[in-house]
Amino acid sequence: MPGFLPDVLTSPDFQANVDEKLVLGNVGRALSSARAMAEALSLSRWWIKGSPIDGVSVKTAILYRGFAVGIIELSPLDGKPLPCGFHPRIHELIVTQKELSDSVNLLASNLRIVEGVEYREREMSFAVPVAFGDFMVSHVNIYCDGIHVLPDYLVMQEMKLFGV
Repeated sequence: MPGFLPDVLTSPDFQANVDEKLVLGNVGRALSSARAMAEALSLSRWWIKGSPIDGVSVKTAILYRGFAVGIIELSPLDGKPLPCGFHPRIHELIVTQKELSDSVNLLASNLRIVEGVEYREREMSFAVPVAFGDFMVSHVNIYCDGIHVLPDYLVMQEMKLFGV
C-alpha cells in the first residue's frame, strides 16, 4: 500500500539527484501505487464556496488515509461532477443538500484511476488522472519514486477554512 512522503526525500540533496532514469523508470511503479491506493480512496463532505466574481462552486475532496489528495468540483445546478478544469460562472445555488449528498455517494463508488501519468517537474511527481464516467474529474500526485502519495495541502487548507 503506498504511503506518504518521508522527510529524507524532500531534502535538497535528494532533489538535486533526480534524473530521467529515475523518473522514467518509475512510471510503472507510480501507476501500480495509484491502482493500489484506489481501493482506499474516499470523499469528504461537500462544501460551498461563493464569490461575487466567480460565482458559487461546490467541492468535495478525494481522501486517502484521512488526507486530501485531490479535489472534485460539483455543479451548483444539479450536483453532478464537473470535468477537471471546467469552472462554470453560476451565481445561484440550485441543487439541494440531498442531491449533493447523493451525488457524492454515487461519485465515491464510481471513481477510477486512468492508465496514464503526467510528470510535473516542479513538484517532482506524477499526476495520475482520476475519472468518473467519460471524463477526468481530478488527479492524484505520486512522488517521482513511484511509491509515495503527495497530500494536497491547498485542498486541506480549504477544507479547514470551510469546516469540513
